[in-house]
Amino acid sequence: MVIFRKQLFRHDPENGIHGDCYRTAVACVLGLEPADVPHVYDGTDDETGVPRMRAWLAERGMALISINFDASVPLDGLLEAAGRASGGLPYLLTGKSRNSCSHVVVCEGDQIIHDPALDNSGIVGPAGDEWWMIEWVVGRV
Repeated sequence: MVIFRKQLFRHDPENGIHGDCYRTAVACVLGLEPADVPHVYDGTDDETGVPRMRAWLAERGMALISINFDASVPLDGLLEAAGRASGGLPYLLTGKSRNSCSHVVVCEGDQIIHDPALDNSGIVGPAGDEWWMIEWVVGRV
């Protein structure tokens, strides 16, 4: 069951604060509080953050399935395709926020259902103007 929570830290790297929208979105789809999920992007990049989240999920019998899409795919087409593939499961969408930084929101079907950002900055385009990412948290068998 998806719960709606707001991130604990707004992204402000100039002051040593790294936003935690990713862990908050994961917490939302797992029905947890953000503080119960590790802040894997605490100044790290995808090469460090994603493996850290995968390891944390694996310890709990879960896995992360990720698919990247080229920036040429429009947001509505991306949501439609992800919604069809999801089989009703909630998923995470990474793109660029109105604040011009990478951001993660929670989706179901072909809709964004929750923005964990404190300022509701949303998703306005692909991350870095180059890619989108869809992720599902699933149980391992």
